[in-house]
Amino acid sequence: MKEQLSESALPHSFIKYLWDKLFPTPISPKAVVPLTFIAFFTALTAALYFRWAEKKKLDLPIED
Repeated sequence: MKEQLSESALPHSFIKYLWDKLFPTPISPKAVVPLTFIAFFTALTAALYFRWAEKKKLDLPIED
């Protein structure tokens, strides 16, 4: 799509493309995969933890 809009020399990774657009320092294509992996599992761990913590909080007995 971007090539049809006359953008050229696009990277193979959309994450690298976003990084290059958002930050002044370019990132190595070899660094994209590990960073993506780490970010994904960090987000997954946080989401599961907060879901578990919320469920645990709702299971507490109600005190008068």
